[in-house]
Order: sequence, then C-alpha cells, then structure tokens
Amino acid sequence: MRYFTSDLHLAHPFVAATRGFWKPGMRPDRDIIEAPDGINQLRRELSEYRFNEMVDTEAHDRLIIRRINAVCGKNDDLYIAGDLSAGGHKSLRRALYLLDDLTVPHSRIHLILGNHDGFHIRNTNAYDFASVCIGSISPNLFLTLENGMPAIVSHTPRRAYIEQGIELKDVASNSMDKALLRYAPDVPDGIVHLYGHTHGKSPDEFHDGTSVNIGLDAWRLRPVSEHQIIETLTRMQTTDCA
Repeated sequence: MRYFTSDLHLAHPFVAATRGFWKPGMRPDRDIIEAPDGINQLRRELSEYRFNEMVDTEAHDRLIIRRINAVCGKNDDLYIAGDLSAGGHKSLRRALYLLDDLTVPHSRIHLILGNHDGFHIRNTNAYDFASVCIGSISPNLFLTLENGMPAIVSHTPRRAYIEQGIELKDVASNSMDKALLRYAPDVPDGIVHLYGHTHGKSPDEFHDGTSVNIGLDAWRLRPVSEHQIIETLTRMQTTDCA
C-alpha cells in the first residue's frame, strides 16, 4: 500500500508548539495559544532557548513516528510531501535519525522537498540526505493512483491558486505566499494534486474536486492511505462539483 503525508516537522519546536506539545507546567495561557498569531508572538518575545525549553518537541516527534508505524509497514511505501524537519543541519540530522525508528524501510520512503527542506538539494544538506539512502528525493512527483487517475505530489498548493491569492482560514501564515510561486506546480485540469504546506485541518481546502491536502494536520497527525485519498476524491467530486 502507498501512504502519503506532509509536514512532519520533526525536531521543530515551533510546529510542535502549534500542535499543542508543551512541557508540564509550561503551557501558555489559552488566550495566547488561541490568538491568531499568539504562538508566533510568544516566540518573538522570548529567546529561542527559552521558547524551545517550553516545548515538548521529543513528545511530538515520538507521537509522529508512532502514528506512522501504526499504519505503515515494511512492505508499504511512504511519500512525504516536504518539511521533514525545521531545516538547518542540526534539525535535519535529528529528523533523519528518527527515520530509523520507522517500520517502513528507507528505500521505500520518498521525499518531495518543501520549503523547510530548501526545495532542492544543496551543499548544506546533500551529505545528510545521502547518508540515509532514502528511496527517492524530488521537487515534485508524478504518479498514477490505483484507480487510474494521474496525480502530482508537491509540497505547495498549485501555482494557479497562489497567483489568484486565494485566502484560506486557519492555516499557516505563509500558506499562499507569492514567494512560493517559483516552486509551485502547474497542475492541468483533471489531474489530482496532493499537497501539504498549509497546515490546514481540512483535506478539501480548495473545493475543486481534485486537490487533496495530505498534510498531517488534515489527517489527525497520521499518514493517509491511497484508498483514503481515492475515497476522499470521490466524496469531493460528489459534493464540491455538484
């Protein structure tokens, strides 16, 4: 079986905080957490060390690994649509180390690069990626779903939606940033698009019948199977395009 996910953000304290992972007694007041830019503001007010000390990043990372292992086995393929870590050498090394705890073999892990991965292989991350022998690394990936539908897997939403400046609710502040245009794919009509990046809670953010958010936040911090994606597309095409 093929499984898909995005935005693991292993070894990334800020994202762990947005997902509610605080150390005992360190959780900020609710009004801070629930404010539109509350956690970001808190991070700006504190030193990096102080903020990171408040966050239980280890608990976040262990949960992500456990939930992947709960559904993905040694004979499955796992497609990660970007943002494996926070970016930077230390975070990337930690994230790649954690991949050793996955049941899925490294050779069956396929990484589509996101903004926190640098969107491309460069001098600062080439050695790290090469050291773990991931099955494949690419900027975008083209495949055919088991029902015969062609699909593109990328980190960002499709180029057309970013160009149009479509506004999404309850998503990451840089979800539709114009700076992403150089990396966003052109997706022809009728092609399924599997993407992440937004940290939105809904798999069906654009209501177009073909775009599916495969990010962890849209699937209760779990990968989504190919069967689930096809079921979601069927439901979307029935309701969104009626």
